[in-house]
Amino acid sequence: MQKRFRVFRSFAEAEEAEVQEQIALTPSQRLNIFRQLKNRIYGRRPIDIRAFHARKK
Repeated sequence: MQKRFRVFRSFAEAEEAEVQEQIALTPSQRLNIFRQLKNRIYGRRPIDIRAFHARKK
């Protein structure tokens, strides 16, 4: 994700620009953003939660 900024005159104008930017994203861009956020939150190799719960029994 590229960090960038734009200056708006009002919150409504900024919200509208954000919505239009999200609408303009391609499916591959959406997947790329999803993967980056997922890796940031869970790491590259998260534990298998099913195996974790199976060990508890």
